[in-house]
Amino acid sequence: MGDGWHKVASSLTSIRGELEHADKHTILRVILLDAGLRIASSIDDPIPFLTSAERWARRQGLTQGALRLRLLWCMEQARIDPDSVPPDVLAESVKQGQQSPELQAEWRLAQATGHSDNIRLIVEALPHLTSTSHAHLKLQALQDLAEARLDGGDTPSAIHYLIDALALADAHTDLEAGLTLTSMIGQLRMVQGMPEDARPYLRRAMDLAQSENNDLALLTQASLLAGIELQASRWKEAAKAALIQIPAALRRHNWMAVADGSITLSTTALNSDAAADAIGILVRCNRSMTGQAPQGAVNLIRARLVEIRYLLGPEVFDPLLIEQAQAH
Repeated sequence: MGDGWHKVASSLTSIRGELEHADKHTILRVILLDAGLRIASSIDDPIPFLTSAERWARRQGLTQGALRLRLLWCMEQARIDPDSVPPDVLAESVKQGQQSPELQAEWRLAQATGHSDNIRLIVEALPHLTSTSHAHLKLQALQDLAEARLDGGDTPSAIHYLIDALALADAHTDLEAGLTLTSMIGQLRMVQGMPEDARPYLRRAMDLAQSENNDLALLTQASLLAGIELQASRWKEAAKAALIQIPAALRRHNWMAVADGSITLSTTALNSDAAADAIGILVRCNRSMTGQAPQGAVNLIRARLVEIRYLLGPEVFDPLLIEQAQAH
């Protein structure tokens, strides 16, 4: 997880060149490390690797290592499709895992996916996930618990597990996981009708998205945060969020998000007694979007101009519109 991922990847590159001179137990440890890396990184498909690695371990008579690889295979394959794991393979793997003190977490997690008693199995696995090498498995287990609680309608418990997962991601400086988790917690707080509790998580998610150059997450979090700030009449904070949202939306050619951010920016100006600026923002946006953005996005801007005309009255609005149209 986190910075450790890159250190392990670098170390494995140098280790692989020396494997031909190593004993089979050392090779197995490297393979298990490689398997964990592939699963945690989500860059390479671990399924084919786990299959071939298990065959090699069994040919070498390394039954314990082969069993761990098979349990990992069951876990990863079940994430794609629980029905694709042969029941007899899972049952035999779990039975053997139950007899191994070192695999008490793995057999429970392998059995949990798609199991009706998945929450109990995952909760029982957690005390066995204590070493650094178990960090990714523990993170995934906590996320699985949160998902299971959400499926059961228990949002507070889901948030509890996500907060635990976030603490683990922070401990390993895993920024990508931190972004996912803070975003989930913030959005769930909003679902609960607790925008002020959601606010620090969405703000942190927005900051992480900026550091990770993740424009999709950036515009999503900024949009949600802007809505909270508008609702609380924090005009300057809402404007800051909109000024982050709009460039991210432009980079993704998401014109609806551009329109949304521009309307937010205009609203903050209007509520700060800057009616001319509020109109000018929408005039510039309308001009830049006409001919390249979907008509629905353009219509949002024009509809907001109509709303402002109604709020200010034609006698105030019309001269300002003409002034801004000529200026821009």
